[in-house]
Amino acid sequence: MLDSLRSSLQVALDKLKGAGAVDEKLIDETVKQVEKALLLADVSLQLVASLSSEIKDRAKKEEPPPGYTKKDLVLKLIFDELVALMGGNSPHPIKPKKGLETKIMLVGIEGSGKTTTAAKLALYYKNNGYSVGLISLDNYRLGAADQLQQLAAKINIPFYANPSIPIKKAFEEGMTKVREAGAKLVLIDTAGRHKDEVGLMKEIEEVAAFTRPDQVILVIDANLGQTAASQAASFSSKVKVGSIIITKMDGSGKGGGALSAVAYLKVPVAFIGVGEALEDLEEFDAKSFVSRLLGMGDLRALVNSMQIAEQEEQESLERIASGHMTLDDMLEQIKAFKKMGRLSKILDTLPIGGIKLDDVAKEQGEEKMKKWEVIIQSMNRKEREDPSLVDSQRIKRIAKGSGTRPEDVKDLIRQYDLLKKTMKNARRNKRLASLLGGARWK
Repeated sequence: MLDSLRSSLQVALDKLKGAGAVDEKLIDETVKQVEKALLLADVSLQLVASLSSEIKDRAKKEEPPPGYTKKDLVLKLIFDELVALMGGNSPHPIKPKKGLETKIMLVGIEGSGKTTTAAKLALYYKNNGYSVGLISLDNYRLGAADQLQQLAAKINIPFYANPSIPIKKAFEEGMTKVREAGAKLVLIDTAGRHKDEVGLMKEIEEVAAFTRPDQVILVIDANLGQTAASQAASFSSKVKVGSIIITKMDGSGKGGGALSAVAYLKVPVAFIGVGEALEDLEEFDAKSFVSRLLGMGDLRALVNSMQIAEQEEQESLERIASGHMTLDDMLEQIKAFKKMGRLSKILDTLPIGGIKLDDVAKEQGEEKMKKWEVIIQSMNRKEREDPSLVDSQRIKRIAKGSGTRPEDVKDLIRQYDLLKKTMKNARRNKRLASLLGGARWK
């Protein structure tokens, strides 16, 4: 499976993964290695340039969420952009409703493995509880109908073909036959054609007009190379391509051309062919695929956990900005503050009583921040949600439980009240809103 691209990408990330500190120079070097790997795999220069620019821009602008490093962030950015290149996070595009008639038409150039893929797809849907039928409308390639008929018989799927009559009539007769056999999901195989074959390309437009498919799948050979995008564009100009199947992903092909076609059309990859057997068709998941390419089984988990952390941080910031903050929110922002994340940028703009909180943190040091963390963690859930409940008796209990003095607990409550009041007063500050990433002011 794209062994060359996989090994090249892993080499590109080795230095980054082993680095202690990540600076702009290292990021540039890593991105250049990723560029080289993609170009060698036949991904188009335009796409590679766009991906590189996006990674560098985001690396400069974004900060890792609390608990994560710059290295984690850069790995996530590379992961994100490779996932986007390979079709993004779209849900699986072909989930027909059982019991309702659905027609799926397969198109592609000659030699892409389209006919075998039609049989693989039929088996996939049969195994998932669908009543499937196959129709061949390939009247050009000698033996095409016979090939699909043999495959259909092997998996016990209703089949129809008649190369001796016009394809429109063959389609109409075929629909009658497979309906009689109980088929609800009908897969239509068409003749392979090349973008420069004007007559055949016009014909596929006519075929789509009378078959009226619910979905058109473009079948692309992983070995196609740089011409894949132009081939895809030609088909897309004639029919509405809804998804893509990439075949021969188990071979020695570079695969980047097929991925370029995916990026060009901006439609999801539904399946990939990973072998010659009819069972060798896999649902495509861009995130899993990229994780395997990068040789990092835990990278997807890292990305997911970072996304959750970012979401939680954003929600916390929105509560703070709206004046509805809790001590749990303050605890999260203390952690972010210690890591000099986004909160430090926000607080730097907010003088409080003539003294910036950023300066307080620098003067009082790490010890004070640690004390506040322990104090908050020693409170019960109701006290963290509503610090006004913390009276003198609770202060004594919290101080004892956290190993601090009552004065330290009082200091934390004062800082909380001050921060909450200041953030409430600053809700209309446009610069603050920008730093919060578009928090909704309530």
